[in-house]
Amino acid sequence: HVPYFACNELWSNVQADREAAFALHAGWVDDCARHEIPRMVMHVTRGRSAPAPHAAALNAFRELVDHGQRRNVVIAIENTHSVEHLDSLLDSIDSPALGVCYDVAHDRLHSPDPLGLVHRWGQRVAVMHVSDTDGRRDWHWLPGDGNTDFDEVGGCFSSPYDGPLMLESMLRSDEPP
Repeated sequence: HVPYFACNELWSNVQADREAAFALHAGWVDDCARHEIPRMVMHVTRGRSAPAPHAAALNAFRELVDHGQRRNVVIAIENTHSVEHLDSLLDSIDSPALGVCYDVAHDRLHSPDPLGLVHRWGQRVAVMHVSDTDGRRDWHWLPGDGNTDFDEVGGCFSSPYDGPLMLESMLRSDEPP
């Protein structure tokens, strides 16, 4: 999982900002390739302040995915606050080098249609982040400590998921992480 501090700049309307963010992300792809890490998880937005999807930004992502494909690294974009950005990328870039990092808790917290993401893009899930939540905060609880129906989540996949799982959790606490 690469840092997410520069992901909004990939959507910037300012070309120099996009180019700087692209260079950072391309360098992380190179790091993954150098260390034989086959998947790079990245956020596509940070918070709710990313500029709306537009052609120049989609082209920057397309170049990043092409770079990943040349380096044998799948870029797994994590579902965070903006389903719109994730959908626009997956609709626009049909490449085996672009997948989804499906975060179960993020889907419950940030999607207007929980599990819709899996119905639309389940075949492109390359990595899963698994944690539980009460549906109000991203607590990173152990599965079973919140109210996520993991049987329902698993039932949304058209075929059994057999890729990497990351248990992204902490001991239950009612205090913010």
